Amino acid sequence: MRALAPRVRSWSALAVQAVVVVLAGWASLVLRSGVPLVPNTSSYDGLLFARLGRNLVVGDWLGDYDLLTLAKGPGYPFFIALAHGFRVDLKVAEQLVHLCAAAAVALAVLVCTRRPWMATAGFVFLALDPANFGVNSADVMRDNLFASFGVLVLALGFLTAVGVARRSRWVWIVLGAVSTGIVGAAYWLTREEGVTILPPLAVMVLAVLLVAWRGRRRDDEPRSRWWIARPAVATVLVAVFAVAPLYAVGAVNEDRYGVLLLNDQGEGTFLRAYADWSRVDAGPRPARVPIDADQREAVYEVSPAARQLRRSLEDPENQWRGFGCVVQDGAVCDYSGGWMIWALREAAEERGHFDTAEDAQAFFGRLSADIEAACDDGRLTCAARLPASLQPLQRAPLGPLAANIAGFAWDTLTARDLYQTPTVTPELPELFRAEYALVVSDLPDSSAAAEQEMTEFRERQGPYDALGSLYGVLVPASVLLGLAGCGTAVVRAVRGRRPAGFLLALALGLAAGFAVRSFLLAVIQTADFDVVARYLLPGYAMATAFAVVGIAAGVASISAGRSSAPGRGGRRRPEPPEPRREPEQDPAEPLPTG
Repeated sequence: MRALAPRVRSWSALAVQAVVVVLAGWASLVLRSGVPLVPNTSSYDGLLFARLGRNLVVGDWLGDYDLLTLAKGPGYPFFIALAHGFRVDLKVAEQLVHLCAAAAVALAVLVCTRRPWMATAGFVFLALDPANFGVNSADVMRDNLFASFGVLVLALGFLTAVGVARRSRWVWIVLGAVSTGIVGAAYWLTREEGVTILPPLAVMVLAVLLVAWRGRRRDDEPRSRWWIARPAVATVLVAVFAVAPLYAVGAVNEDRYGVLLLNDQGEGTFLRAYADWSRVDAGPRPARVPIDADQREAVYEVSPAARQLRRSLEDPENQWRGFGCVVQDGAVCDYSGGWMIWALREAAEERGHFDTAEDAQAFFGRLSADIEAACDDGRLTCAARLPASLQPLQRAPLGPLAANIAGFAWDTLTARDLYQTPTVTPELPELFRAEYALVVSDLPDSSAAAEQEMTEFRERQGPYDALGSLYGVLVPASVLLGLAGCGTAVVRAVRGRRPAGFLLALALGLAAGFAVRSFLLAVIQTADFDVVARYLLPGYAMATAFAVVGIAAGVASISAGRSSAPGRGGRRRPEPPEPRREPEQDPAEPLPTG
């Protein structure tokens, strides 16, 4: 009976932990469902996603082609249609994805530390994060979902890599690789900068490989001739299940619209033409104006395609001049970054170049070719031609860029404006409300009902404010503790007291994701326009997950060192027995007989 006591206590503890996890997940869903939806009226953002989602629901793919059909990644409209199909409120569905990400991080902690309470605490910390209940997560926008997908793909990729390194059962490796690929594809489709997941994934996988190599070298473990099978199969499965959905979406777009593209602002000829025009050197230009008046005039002189856009772009009444207005030499406003894109697209639409997707790609291809030819033969003075998505770096001076990187890192860690809850019901025309209602069930069916819902929320927003105040202290402190934990694990590994654990690899991947996001936002802020708070959500999600993983890595490293040290309640590793020695025999004495 005594032998059964530890097992009973173990099962009791696991039952309590399971209850805590279920309660935390349930509480997060209740809190999320209690926050009113505050959709915007922009045809370029929330309303666009709702319209595309409705087209998917009725089986019309993304609808008839126009200026906006392929302007943004289709991942969020797919998600809206999926939530509608399963009859789940949109924001509750987003919270379920966030809980999956939190569970994947907690599972990574459990697998690497064998400490259920530590994994449980990490899950609770992530599940109740008030950033998911704030006004920046309450709109029909994709940033909150994009943030959850980023953490989820890193955590699943990590679990797969660790399974390969530990030579786990094939079923877990296959399941992890397939899941990583599918979530990676969802991340790539949700926003145009899906490529930003590749650097943190590469850092994480390389770190896992390094830890595994050092561990086997330290233990002098022989390598099987079939060691390549698991990493090869995992790599192929991740690639196939990531690329196949992307290719499928592109193929349907090609069949429907004639272009093999996921979206035409993250790839294709429009992005290239925009980048080429912005690299033309026509003298000094105001900050955060990607294509100023002098650049436009210089390109009009050499490009027949550009001259077709002249009347629209030089119209002082063009609506896009008023956004982020930049005045130069007392003249009319010039186009600020972020809005020049739409001015350029609408100018092409006025000339009939967005009647079909093929026409749009052909027109901007000609525009890009005109500029490139003029740069090559000296008619234009141009900066170096970088990959189109990196061209804004030439408009981002190093000093302001560095300051903005530090600023956004700080804003992300302190959750600038991310915990603020909705307080005002936006004016939503009934026509727009009807469009939203077709696929977004969270939205009240009238303005009066929406106002009543907001009034009731303000009366019970105490728990949300309390969580915001608590996490305003917890998150920065936890990130600092995570840094300390990672540092401790690294120091102990370098000194040979403890081999580096796999959790360090996940922490490095999450830190790389945070750094990439801070850099991207700094480039946008320096070169184009003021970054709004919701853009902080993906980096913030990486930071909170890093805090959980870093703390766990440090605690595991310290605890393992103590458990192996003598005199601290632990057991020293047993020394190998010395070889048995026969008693020496004096040659002068006779051997014993009988």
